[in-house]
Amino acid sequence: MIALPIAAGALGQGERGPYVPAEPLPARGRLTPVLRYLVAGKPYLFVGETNAILALDSVSDDLVAELGRDDATDDAALAAVAASHGRDAARSAFRELALERVVLPPGMSAVPRELGEPPRFPLKSVVLNLAQGCNLSCSYCFADEGLYHDKTYGMMDSATARSGIDMAFEEGEGHVHVTFFGGEPTMNWPVLVDAVRYGEALALEKSRTIDFSVTTNGALLTDERIAFLASHRVGVSVSLDGPPDLNDRHRAMKGGRGSSDIVLPRIRRLLELHQSRPIGVRVTLAAGNTDVERIFDYMLDLGFYEVGFAPVTSARADLQLPAAELLAILDGFRRLADRTMSAAREGRFLGFSNLVNTWQELHEGKIKSHGCGAGIGLLSVGSQGGLYLCHRFTGSEEHGFGSLEAGIDQAARADFLKAAHVAHKDPCQTCWLKHTCAGGCYHEAWERQGSALAPNAHYCDYMRDWMELALATYTELAEHHPAFIERHLATRVRKK
Repeated sequence: MIALPIAAGALGQGERGPYVPAEPLPARGRLTPVLRYLVAGKPYLFVGETNAILALDSVSDDLVAELGRDDATDDAALAAVAASHGRDAARSAFRELALERVVLPPGMSAVPRELGEPPRFPLKSVVLNLAQGCNLSCSYCFADEGLYHDKTYGMMDSATARSGIDMAFEEGEGHVHVTFFGGEPTMNWPVLVDAVRYGEALALEKSRTIDFSVTTNGALLTDERIAFLASHRVGVSVSLDGPPDLNDRHRAMKGGRGSSDIVLPRIRRLLELHQSRPIGVRVTLAAGNTDVERIFDYMLDLGFYEVGFAPVTSARADLQLPAAELLAILDGFRRLADRTMSAAREGRFLGFSNLVNTWQELHEGKIKSHGCGAGIGLLSVGSQGGLYLCHRFTGSEEHGFGSLEAGIDQAARADFLKAAHVAHKDPCQTCWLKHTCAGGCYHEAWERQGSALAPNAHYCDYMRDWMELALATYTELAEHHPAFIERHLATRVRKK
């Protein structure tokens, strides 16, 4: 048995190509939650407790099968494997599996729940909601056209933006990242410009580093504004759902007119003029919009470096993706994964960011106790200076953690993180994705389940299918194309 040098996660591919459908092994018998899967006929094991990937030899593979029986005991499993492979080989394999936390501790029928202390809080990212308002009227907008939960229109002033950046330096260590968000943040362009210049000067004064990003619909971009973003290396993520016939279904201007004829000329100028950082696009997939390959190709033809897809999180039933459409999306993701892997085998990068970002997380070996970094390394600042769990909870008193004026409410933050720990989410305890998914997005759980602390049970099957694909593809890269990992994944980790 060999532990791969890095961890991994994923889906499948069209007809699965060289990959065989995975065999999920829930925590039964004497096993912790694990997933056994095959790549080119070779067995691997993903260990849910550690996010390790193990390449199994025949002894370890047989032992995993025996330990996974409902009535398994350690002695019975060892005896069965010893009969085929010898006693010494069986015992050696058992010791290795135990060290890798594949085998339950003696006398235990389930993995013990380990809570520990809330994660330490060096703030790494701050989201400045420059504009609680928007120039578009998208049907699925979680932010209610930028008004958010307090239904208040407002523009952040420069003093508040500067104070948010001050907090990021005071509460963080080393590098600081600032995201400009909304609504539509470019509606408050003078404050964005001032914040960038202030942050750069402060970083220089403190011998620290800072970078910025903005999420925009592109409708208010001009050549002058694009030049500013490019010269200050501001990362840009564009919100666009595909060709006009798809984009305009849900992304409309005020009054209902489709937005494509307004935003596309400006997006093309952005892609032409902003060359200091790669430009990515985020696509929201709502009911009836599942042709991810067509959308992906359209975005690459426009000139985007990476394309990311996100299923809609709206509570509106008419926008939610039914099970059949989620399956159609997964099929499209498999085909895109095929293409991404074909490029990787040739040493080329293809910007299917859902897959690439998952590979990167697995390469970093992240073991999650919480669904994301909200409240751990990230906080959001509302336009009036309130502090929130993340940008999606702006204006929600239930998910507020103080203000710039009063400071971070560390007690409330710690209480939330204790309650949000994956160990409190019962359905997650026997899932091999426990420390990869950790229950998922807090805001989506709040929208769909009624509580930010609930696991996103409606996406469990989707997530497991997706991660099976990611694991299979990543494992192939780790085993056969390590140069691609070093060039395109390890460098991304080092730059963080």
